[in-house]
Amino acid sequence: SNPGEFDQRGDPFLRVVQGKQGGGVRIDMGAYERQGIAGTNFVVDTAVDESDGDYSVGDLSLREALGLANGDVGANTISFDPALSGATIALVLGQLDVTEAVTISGLGADVLTVDAQQGSRVLNIDDGDDTAHQAVSISGLTITGGEVGGSGAGIRSLERLELVDSLVTGNSATGPDATGGGIYLRMFGGMTSVISGSTIANNSSARNGGGLSVQTIAGDTLGVNNSTISGNEADLDGGGLWTSGTGSTNIVHSTIAFNTADANMDGTGVAGGIFDVSGGVTLYHTIVGSNSDPTGPNKDLQGTFTANFSLIGDTNGATLNGADNVENHAPLLAPLADYGGATPTHALYPKSPALDAGDKSVVSPPDFDQRGLGYERIYGKAIDIGAYELLIADGNLDGQVDGLDYLLWAQFYGDDVAQDPPGSPQNGDYNNDGKVDGLDYLVWAGQYGEGVAILPASQTASNTDEITAVDAAYESAYSDGASVRDWRISEAFNAVLKNKERKGT
Repeated sequence: SNPGEFDQRGDPFLRVVQGKQGGGVRIDMGAYERQGIAGTNFVVDTAVDESDGDYSVGDLSLREALGLANGDVGANTISFDPALSGATIALVLGQLDVTEAVTISGLGADVLTVDAQQGSRVLNIDDGDDTAHQAVSISGLTITGGEVGGSGAGIRSLERLELVDSLVTGNSATGPDATGGGIYLRMFGGMTSVISGSTIANNSSARNGGGLSVQTIAGDTLGVNNSTISGNEADLDGGGLWTSGTGSTNIVHSTIAFNTADANMDGTGVAGGIFDVSGGVTLYHTIVGSNSDPTGPNKDLQGTFTANFSLIGDTNGATLNGADNVENHAPLLAPLADYGGATPTHALYPKSPALDAGDKSVVSPPDFDQRGLGYERIYGKAIDIGAYELLIADGNLDGQVDGLDYLLWAQFYGDDVAQDPPGSPQNGDYNNDGKVDGLDYLVWAGQYGEGVAILPASQTASNTDEITAVDAAYESAYSDGASVRDWRISEAFNAVLKNKERKGT
């Protein structure tokens, strides 16, 4: 008899799925057909959190897409309709479960958010089998609003997790044994997880690992690359990161700062930055500094670490192996903010000891810093330590040292440290001496023309308005005869416009 096109669940659950069991086309017994064709792309096209069985155009939710992927053998992809740019997917039906291999490709962490609204965990990644290691990749999303009595309020993963170009923020693990406010990772041998180009910020845990908690066994590896862990809090140990087990954690080109251990100040917690139980953490070109432990001396680290070309703000509590580190110096970081790219970062101030303190021959750098396309990984003599590469005279942080940066300097010419933030390139204080004067002009002139040929389209599109705004601010502050006009502003504008014509913007 004719089985019909779909099983009991309806479209898109096919009743006859070819290619299963050696290529046969027999249907499964019962009302449910196992969906066996791998490689399906499900396009989420509604921000509503629903699971009503209606998968028609404009009505496929993220929860429904995950349900389809979970019921489909093999790796699938979930993407999002561009019309959802700027949307927040507010969860009302509890956590999102991932039980099969899947790639979730968001539209960008700055334009697409999944928010659990303090009602549940956001993502639970677990197939229930410790021997089957599913590959789950998540990119281009903000994960927020998770609150749970267990571990991993933002993401709980017992599989092979890849987190790329994403923001995990505002999640809280509240139970007495809860660990990993932002992310909890547990691996079971021979597993690799990667966090790249991402920021884990302002999460909290009632126990360990306010930002990230990792448990491994032999053969497991976690890589943290070009990422930022900032502003997280743990009531016990490891405000930013807590690791245990016999696996390895490799942190490269990253910044771990402004995290807090012993956040409840009961005197029991240590290591605002990283607490490592087993000595398996290696640091390359990484900043661990400006973290805090309000009741103890171990502000940044606790444990045994291998560190090379890294900046450790306070080495108390740490046994450091390795060489060529900057030790016991404040990293001089700007606040966590939007300095370009899809995720927030900590910019370096011009006198930061992290500037040009790395060595690209020790570990190969990526093409760009955490901010991505348009922000080259190496400016100046050498690579900077941390997730952010500073182009000192780029006052407007657009990836180019051009006439706009000259105009910004001109706007603030003569100002001193009363400006907010003081000593910042964003005020035209390019040499960070607390004054905006002719010395800053010389820094700008020395770097004029540096930058990249390709900038994100959203960034270049706004530059025309920026030219008008900066010039108007300049004109209101200085007369046409001001001494700062000794350098011909027309040349600055011509250089900017020629650059835009070359890029076709």
